[in-house]
Amino acid sequence: MIFIDEKKLQRVKVVYGIALAFIALTLISSSLLMQYAIKRNDGDSRVINLSGRQRMLSQRLTKCVLALERTPSSDEQSRRIKEINTSFASWKVVDLGLQYGDEKLGLPQRMNSPEVKALFAEMEPFHAAMVRELDKLLKNMEVGRLEPAVLRTTADVMLANEPHFLDFMDKITFQFDREARERISSMQRLEILFLVVGLLILSFEFFVVFRPSLSQLSNMMTSLERRNAELEEAILRIKRLEGIIPICMFCKKIRDDSSSWQQMEIYISEHSDALFSHGICPDCFSKKKWESKPK
Repeated sequence: MIFIDEKKLQRVKVVYGIALAFIALTLISSSLLMQYAIKRNDGDSRVINLSGRQRMLSQRLTKCVLALERTPSSDEQSRRIKEINTSFASWKVVDLGLQYGDEKLGLPQRMNSPEVKALFAEMEPFHAAMVRELDKLLKNMEVGRLEPAVLRTTADVMLANEPHFLDFMDKITFQFDREARERISSMQRLEILFLVVGLLILSFEFFVVFRPSLSQLSNMMTSLERRNAELEEAILRIKRLEGIIPICMFCKKIRDDSSSWQQMEIYISEHSDALFSHGICPDCFSKKKWESKPK
């Protein structure tokens, strides 16, 4: 029978514990990776949405400036001015948030790629020109005046720079989207790697630890069952010799369960593993020797 000694059993425990630790580490890492991917994906989605919204805001600002030139109604002008103020404030804040992050806008603190930084740098002159003219227009409105010359200059600058701004915002949005998809692909590859590592560890544990241990345990169980049967049989034989044994007080024969009388050595031989070898004790030897002398 194959036994597992203490040293070998301790080694199996260590290997088993290490394998379980690696499996737990793989599961935890995979879970953290998924949480990070979900959080990063939410941030990327927000970045892409707001970068696309920048295009819409620039078009709205240009439209409002042009509408002011053709709006004689003071109520309509007030509505357009309010819309310019709101859109312009949002437009500037989002531009900074896309470059450096803004928790209030749900934009993560991030380090943009060199490609994105280069696109923002190329777009900045057109964006800055539009911002300067809009600032001038709003300051002119704050003092209660709406000078046609200022309005006309603002409209010209917006019309001249907006196409370039829109073109670069398209490129920036596409670049954000491309990088987000690349990150998702990287996360998927890393997740597959964690899965493969986990399966390899499980396979190693099964073939190196679990399967040999199971085989040895099976052999031990078979041997224990055999020894248990032998022990039960021995106990049964012992029980046969327990209790009160009816024996003849003269000839020493023993009465068995069928009420037959048997010699003591025959009865004990049938009910135990004991064997008898015949001899003569000193007392009997002396007695027989004395009886054999002539009278």
